[in-house]
Amino acid sequence: TTPIGCITTHTLTVHPLAPIVGPATVCQGRTISLSDPAVGGTWVSSDIAVAAIGSTSGTLTGVGPGTATITYTTPAGCTVSTTITVYPLAPILGVTAICAGQTTTLTDGTPDGTWSSSAALIAAIDGSTGTVSGVAAGTAIISYTTPAGCVATLAFRVHPFPAAIGGVTTVCVGSTTTLTNTLGGGIWLSVNPLVATVGVSSGIATGISADTTTIYYTTTGGCSVSVLLTVHPLPAAIVGPSGLCVGSTTTLTNATPVGIWSS
Repeated sequence: TTPIGCITTHTLTVHPLAPIVGPATVCQGRTISLSDPAVGGTWVSSDIAVAAIGSTSGTLTGVGPGTATITYTTPAGCTVSTTITVYPLAPILGVTAICAGQTTTLTDGTPDGTWSSSAALIAAIDGSTGTVSGVAAGTAIISYTTPAGCVATLAFRVHPFPAAIGGVTTVCVGSTTTLTNTLGGGIWLSVNPLVATVGVSSGIATGISADTTTIYYTTTGGCSVSVLLTVHPLPAAIVGPSGLCVGSTTTLTNATPVGIWSS
């Protein structure tokens, strides 16, 4: 309106601008969804090394620990922002399988978290130390929860432990004995094949020289049980006549003591 009362007008449109809807935190490696009532706009992250977001979908992925500003621009050009915090989540480190009755310790790069097992009757774990005990054969999911509530998981397998080795554990030089195990599919090994050899799959041990050697039986899961095999020397040759008359006697001798004679 001018001083003399003349009027001119202009139409001004105020576009809506609603706040961004969605979580304010995300764990590293995980995704969340952000949205805004003013549909059809575009998303952008101030630091894609921390949080990457789909330009049209609003699906945000935590890339690295830290904070990033997420900005949403409406089709009308209005912008609204929110701060997203990405909490660290390191992978669980350590072996992924043990034998029943054995233990191992798992670790995670994020300190002060807690450990848990989905099946404590298969793999039990100490909640603070990460020490896993193999209880019975099977698979359990081991979880590590960080102080921020982020969860890393690991599939952990417990292999069955073989029973004690069966069979006679003494053999003479040149003779054989068969060793057995109720858990099939494993392989046999002699620590000293110069004393006794053993068939890799058969378990048949052959005495080579007088001494002792350890025989191992290892299952497909890498679990081993052992037994000490003793190889005895053959007695010396029998000394004496090789014939006699009916009704007569002769004496045979052997340099190896404490033996038993038989006919």
